[in-house]
Amino acid sequence: MALLVPDPGTPEPGTAAALGGPAPGYRLEIGGAESNVAVNLARAGHRVAWHSALGDDAFGRHILARLDAEGVHCAVRTDPERRTGLYVKEPDGAGGTRVRYYRTGSAASALGGVDAARVRAERPRLVHTTGITAVLSPSCRELVDGLLEGAVPGTLRSFDVNYRSALHGPAEAEVVLQAARRADVVFCGVDEAAALWGTAAPEEVRELLEGPELVVVKQGARGATAFRGAERRHEP
Repeated sequence: MALLVPDPGTPEPGTAAALGGPAPGYRLEIGGAESNVAVNLARAGHRVAWHSALGDDAFGRHILARLDAEGVHCAVRTDPERRTGLYVKEPDGAGGTRVRYYRTGSAASALGGVDAARVRAERPRLVHTTGITAVLSPSCRELVDGLLEGAVPGTLRSFDVNYRSALHGPAEAEVVLQAARRADVVFCGVDEAAALWGTAAPEEVRELLEGPELVVVKQGARGATAFRGAERRHEP
């Protein structure tokens, strides 16, 4: 998605300073759980492809240019009927920001099983997706199902829960759980698991996610705990 963030030094929207002068400015960035992973893997020296759909608009062209500059191969189709997704971080009046998403009906929300087949045809060594994509639309759920269930033998399937309160209710919690159980590697914050499934400790998360070979439970300032089989390793 395209991302608009407040530009430092500009007045907060709706304040006297803003109303009495130029409109407050926003800086155009890019965001998205999977694209963030793609960028960082590319920076680490790996060959990375990002598969998605974008609208035929300025936001979509900006995303392509930014990812291309990072060395990420963009396997993207342009949808002339749908727009590129957008989210905005706006000042909350208390020194922080609130996030607003504008992605209903976006080009990426129409990704589906056909796209999963295209990814599989590339025979990647690793496929990464998230619990955000899994609940964006029925067709996006087909995409994630196709990536996790139909992967070519030898493909490592990586899944990040990526809980978002605006997206994940009780029904979505079950969708994310079933998707995570079919992956080989799962990343999940202990706070995310508590919000989604009512677990309270890393060991409970591992017990719930019995399918994956490796489960990494992120614990904020306390570090992370990794479980592989009967092994348990904590990193501060």
